Amino acid sequence: MKFVFSPSLTGLFVALCLFGQVARADDVVSAKVKTVTLQVRTLTETIDTYGRVVPDPDSQSNIAVVHAGTIEKLMVRPGEQVSAGQALIQLATSPASRMDYQQAEANLKYAKAELARKQSLFSQHLVTQGDVASAQKDLKSAEAALQAQRRLGADTPTSILRSPFDGVVSKVAVSQGDRVQQDTTVVQVARREGMLVPLGVEQEDVSRLKPGQTVVLEPVFNPDLKIDSRIGQIHAMADPATGLVDVIVPVPAAQAAALIFNEMMRGHITLQQANSLAVPASAILDDRKGHYLFTVDHQGIAHKHYIQTGIQSDGYVGITGAVHAGDSVVITGNYELTDGMHVREVH
Repeated sequence: MKFVFSPSLTGLFVALCLFGQVARADDVVSAKVKTVTLQVRTLTETIDTYGRVVPDPDSQSNIAVVHAGTIEKLMVRPGEQVSAGQALIQLATSPASRMDYQQAEANLKYAKAELARKQSLFSQHLVTQGDVASAQKDLKSAEAALQAQRRLGADTPTSILRSPFDGVVSKVAVSQGDRVQQDTTVVQVARREGMLVPLGVEQEDVSRLKPGQTVVLEPVFNPDLKIDSRIGQIHAMADPATGLVDVIVPVPAAQAAALIFNEMMRGHITLQQANSLAVPASAILDDRKGHYLFTVDHQGIAHKHYIQTGIQSDGYVGITGAVHAGDSVVITGNYELTDGMHVREVH
């Protein structure tokens, strides 16, 4: 049998062949990706941690009773702001302290009379000059003892304990009606400008810290406030309750007025800072050989590169390897790629 191709059939055959070639060209596998240009960035590695504002022990004053007595009236509460000279506690002098004062008065009266007697006897040549000198010494001792009792406030039924400076009552250690002995601390007052923030750090991070490293403090409920400081001390003991190690950061006096004691704080401790090629963290993938990423050349072909990672900061990761500034690095769609695959950029 003989086949004859008409012009119309020939045209249809050619069209079908061309369509087949286009289809085969469109069959090239490609993936949709998004890229960024590889750049050098300044990366800062930090540790983020938390703590509370506490008084600096060096800025606190312990207010103690100078003689035994009974707490007659509490005039302040913990956390209250006080001024220099403000009354804190009213103390009723104990009967024993009043008796000590009265005994000191009696001793002074006796010493005066004894000195007068010795001087009279000396004028009659019945005692020596040494006896008079001894009586004079006893009188001075009796006068000093009475003055000491007066300084202790034992000469009055009640005494008032006052704040030595402007500050905040950080602790009240007694209650109204308590009986206290001499030198018992009853109130602590802290200066507002003397503040510390102990930041709790994981034990494995302590070896990377040292005094003088930069710290940025910010209140948890007011993160817009940034306070620049440095590590003052690093403790050598973990908190048994949390397992964390305290890193002590002083608050600069000029910025202490913006904070309150026991306020929750966040601390950003700077470990290191460096300029490095950096990519968003989403660009980096892993397999058995290590970390890798994909770049895209001018022909739209993806290339796989194994890299080493470094500092991580603000969502970026420092990298080293066979990549260069200006390369197009895939950050979205990289999970679907293989080395040499064609890609299409989406925006």
